[in-house]
Amino acid sequence: MKYLFAREDKGRLKETAAAENVFCTAEAPQSMAEDLTRAKEALEKAVRSALPRALLIIKTVSMVIALFFGSGILSALVKLAPAQVYHNAPALFWIGGAAALIWLGCLLYERAQVKRLNGNGQTGVGLESRMNELESRAESVRHYLNVPEGTDEIDVLAFRYRQDEDGLRFRGKAANGPVELYRQGDALCLFEGLRIYSLPLEGASLHVLKLGVPVDGATWNKDERPNAKKYRKYGVTLYQTVQLGLSFCCALDVVQGGASYRLLFPAYELDTVARLTGLPAPKLPKSGKDKTLSEPERAADFAFSSQSVRPHYYWRLPKEEAGPWFSLSSDEEFKAAHPMAYGILIAIGLVVLFAPGLIFAVAAGRAIGGADNKWILLGFFGGFIAGIGLFNLVAAWLRQYLGHWVTLACLLLGGGLMALTWFVLL
Repeated sequence: MKYLFAREDKGRLKETAAAENVFCTAEAPQSMAEDLTRAKEALEKAVRSALPRALLIIKTVSMVIALFFGSGILSALVKLAPAQVYHNAPALFWIGGAAALIWLGCLLYERAQVKRLNGNGQTGVGLESRMNELESRAESVRHYLNVPEGTDEIDVLAFRYRQDEDGLRFRGKAANGPVELYRQGDALCLFEGLRIYSLPLEGASLHVLKLGVPVDGATWNKDERPNAKKYRKYGVTLYQTVQLGLSFCCALDVVQGGASYRLLFPAYELDTVARLTGLPAPKLPKSGKDKTLSEPERAADFAFSSQSVRPHYYWRLPKEEAGPWFSLSSDEEFKAAHPMAYGILIAIGLVVLFAPGLIFAVAAGRAIGGADNKWILLGFFGGFIAGIGLFNLVAAWLRQYLGHWVTLACLLLGGGLMALTWFVLL
């Protein structure tokens, strides 16, 4: 299976070619692509120039300080005269007043910059003119490629991945990539801004994949926020009000030249894709405990993740970058496939992380007849380091193991600190 708008990592410096190139039927010339890129960069530069990042920080900090000191002055004025309040705490007035002036200055500068950008269209540097220029360049590409009016815009998932014994594994976060869809004969056409891809619908099918997808929340493209009620049934997972990922997603499978290709997209786009392709839409799961589907329906509509619940141990640090493992979205794949096992493993991990330090502190406190000796803190720190080693063993079940060498180093260092502390205490 080859994935569209995805890149498979074959090694540290190796990456496969784009699978969607097989379906490319039209492409804008290089000159148009360069003009569109320049227009995008000019608009981004114009937006950034409204207020530099440093001044945005100063504006926010000064506003917070002004509100804090201003509230203190107002609360004091309820009980005392203004002269008495100033006599008791003149710093409240000076610092609060200075912060308010700085905030006001940043606000006026920002408004002046925005007004200049919006109103200076005749000189070619206005924000409105930049937006018009970008729209004009994009419309030129659409006209050149004969993209019809009234297309449907949807999100598709763009991501990096690797294949292992358990199947697809995401490398970092996927992005919600906007594309335009329309039907042309027996093909579903995708327009992504510079190219048109025509996917043959003969032998195509739609599926729901019980596959957790970590998603970059900054790429959310819908008008409603991701925490809107309508997106709950589509598997959108959140951290506060930001999209964290998808607990399941949809796939359009097509065949070309005897090879199978798969386009992944969020479930909230399923109705649009089903309508344009004319393919039957599979039913969506309501939750992990959903019993509304019969077993034949489940077998036909769902391609469950083959990720097994077993540890993956090895000696050295993994060859892949471990940074994404420590992000909020790192557990989305495993959590979606095995929600109960995920909860149990996280509970066990937290217990073994803090247990060595707490056990040492309690035992040492009783051994010396008191818990106020500062050396106990060193022993507790050693216990926490040992707990990291034990937590690493649990992380192997979540496919986030850092290797036996890291486990042994943490256990030896943490155990050594606890032994040294115990010796000093006794």
